[in-house]
Amino acid sequence: MADTLFIVPFQIWVYGMLRNTAVRVWLADRAFLLAGLMIQAVNDWMVDELFGPAISDFVLISRGLLPTFFTLAVFALAFGYLAAPFFRVRVVSLGKATGWLLFALLFYQAGPGLYVEGEGLRRGLSAEFYEQVLAQANAAPTTSGPISVLNAIADGPDDAMGALDNQFGAFIPSDHYVDGLDLAMAYLLGTGDDVVYALGDLPGDFEDEYFDAATGPLFFLSMDAQARTDSINQALSGISRLALASLIIVFGLFEQAIYLCLSIAAGILFVSMSVAILFAFFERTELIARTLIDMWLELFILSAIISVMQAFVVGLVTVGARTLNPTLTLGASIIGAIVMAVLLFKAIGAIWDALNRMFGAMSQSVGGGLSSPAEAGRAVAGALAGTALTVATAGAGAAIAAGAGASLSQVAGSALSGMDTLYNAAAMGSFLLPDQSSLKGTAQGFYEGALSSRLLGPAGGLLLRGGPSQAASPVTNVGAAGAAGGGSSGGPGAGPTPPPGETNIRLDAADLAGLRDAVSTAMNQALARAPLGGYASQAAALGAVQEALRAVPLEGAPTGYAAGDPRMDAYLERRAPQVARHVMLASREQAGGTRRLPPAVHYPTAGLPAPDSSPGSPLDEERDDV
Repeated sequence: MADTLFIVPFQIWVYGMLRNTAVRVWLADRAFLLAGLMIQAVNDWMVDELFGPAISDFVLISRGLLPTFFTLAVFALAFGYLAAPFFRVRVVSLGKATGWLLFALLFYQAGPGLYVEGEGLRRGLSAEFYEQVLAQANAAPTTSGPISVLNAIADGPDDAMGALDNQFGAFIPSDHYVDGLDLAMAYLLGTGDDVVYALGDLPGDFEDEYFDAATGPLFFLSMDAQARTDSINQALSGISRLALASLIIVFGLFEQAIYLCLSIAAGILFVSMSVAILFAFFERTELIARTLIDMWLELFILSAIISVMQAFVVGLVTVGARTLNPTLTLGASIIGAIVMAVLLFKAIGAIWDALNRMFGAMSQSVGGGLSSPAEAGRAVAGALAGTALTVATAGAGAAIAAGAGASLSQVAGSALSGMDTLYNAAAMGSFLLPDQSSLKGTAQGFYEGALSSRLLGPAGGLLLRGGPSQAASPVTNVGAAGAAGGGSSGGPGAGPTPPPGETNIRLDAADLAGLRDAVSTAMNQALARAPLGGYASQAAALGAVQEALRAVPLEGAPTGYAAGDPRMDAYLERRAPQVARHVMLASREQAGGTRRLPPAVHYPTAGLPAPDSSPGSPLDEERDDV
C-alpha cells in the first residue's frame, strides 16, 4: 500500500526527471555534432568547390604562359653564352631550366587531381589507424599484451558500443571514411539521421538501451522494487554515457578543424606553385618554387604524423569512455585534450608557415622589398603596443602634473611630451616669442611640462608643483603712469602695474640708452650745484645725483620717462660707486679750476649742460639689464 501511494509515484517522478535530463544533454551533444558536420561540409566545399577549381584555373592560365617564359629563359641563356668571353652572366642554368620544364608539365597535368586525392589519402590514412586502434581496444580481455590491462579496467557495467560506420557519408559526398564524429556516434548508439533529422527526443537505439518503454514508468505498478530500481539506474547510466560522449565529440571537432587547416595550407601551396613554376627557370627567382616544394613535402609528412596521433588519442579516449569509469575517462580525456590542442595549433601554424615562407622567398628573390604576414603582424603589434604605452604614460603624466597643481599648458605638455614637433615648437616659442605675446606663457608652460616628462617620465609632473612659473608671464616695462598707479600709459615704455611690493624690471636697448642719458643729465646738474670746494664725500655726491633724478623733468630721456621712475633708481644703484666717485672728483677739479667742462647745451625747459660724454665717464660701460 505504501509503495502504491508514496514510493512508486516518487520513482515515476524521478524517472521522468532523468529522462528530461538525458534529452537536454543529448541536445547539447547534437549541437556539437552538427558543428562538426558543418566544419566537415566547409572542408568538403573548399576542397571540391574552391581550391580544386582555383588550382585548375591557375594551371590553365600558367600553362598558356609557360611557352613565353621558357622562350625568355632560352634567350637569356643564349645571351649568357654570348657574353661569357667578356664577363660572367648566369641568368639561366640549362640543366635546371630543363628539369623545371619537365616538372611544370607534370604538375600542370596532375596538380589539381593531386590536391584532391591528397586530401582523400590523408582521411583514408586516419580511418585505417582508427580501425586498428579500435580493434585492439575491443579485443577480448584474454588478449596478451598491455591492451589486456586496459580491457580489464574497462570491464564495466555497460561496455556496449554501436557499429563503427560512416554515419555522415550520405550528407557529405567526399566523406568515405570513419572519423572521430563517427566514433562518437557509435558510442552514443546513434546514426547520422538522428543528428540531422532529429527523429526522436533521443537516438533510437540509445533509447531502447537505457530508456526502454517496457521497463519504464508505465509498468512501475506491476514491477517489484528491484526492477524499478534497476530501471532508474539504467537511466542514470544513459545520462552518464551522454555526458562522457561530449568528450569524444570534442575530439571529433578538433579532428575536423585540423583537417580544415591542413586543406587550406595545401590549397595555398598548390595555387602558389602553379604561378611560381613560371619563374623557376631563372636563377634569381628559382628559390620561390623550391621553397614551395619543400613546404608541400613537409605538409604531407605533418599530415601523416597528425593522422597517427589523432587515431591514438581517439582510441585511448574511447577505451576510457566506453567503460563509464569516471577516473579512467578523465585521465584519458586530459591526455587527449593536450595532444589534440597541440596538433590543432600545429595545423594552424602550417597555414601561417605557408604564407610566411612563401612571402619570405619572394622577398629574398626581389631584394627584400616584401614583408611577410608575420613581419607585418609584428610591426602592427609593436605599433599598437607603443601607442598603448604612450597613451598610458601620457595619461599618468598628465594626472600627476594636474595633481601637483601645474597649469593647464604644463599638463598638456606632460601629456603630449612624446610629440617631437610640438615639443620643438614650444621650445623655440618660449625663447623667441616677444614678452608682450600672450602665446609665450602658453609655449613656455607646454615646454616645461614636456621637458619634465622627458626627464623623469610620469613622475616629472612632481617638478611642476606650485603652479605656473612667474617667468611664464610676459613682463613689460613700467611707465610713469604705471609707477604712479594710474594704469597703462600710451608711451613706449608703458606697461601694466606690478603687484604691490614687487618691481619687475626688464630693459631693452632703447631703455638703457634713455636711462644712461637721464643719469648723465642728473650728474651734470649735481656738478652745476656743487658747493665751493666740491663735494666732501662720495655719499654727498651720490645724494646730489639722486636729488637731481627726483627733481629734474629729464628732458634728455626718451618720451615716457618721468622723475621717480623706479628703473632709474635700479639703474643708478648698479653704478652708484662709480657715479659718486666721478661726481666727487669732478666737483673738486671744477672748484680748483683744473678741469675744463664740456660746452653747455641748453635744453628746452631746464637749460642744463649736456650729458657728460668725456672719456672715463662711469656710464661708458657695456649695456646690461637691471
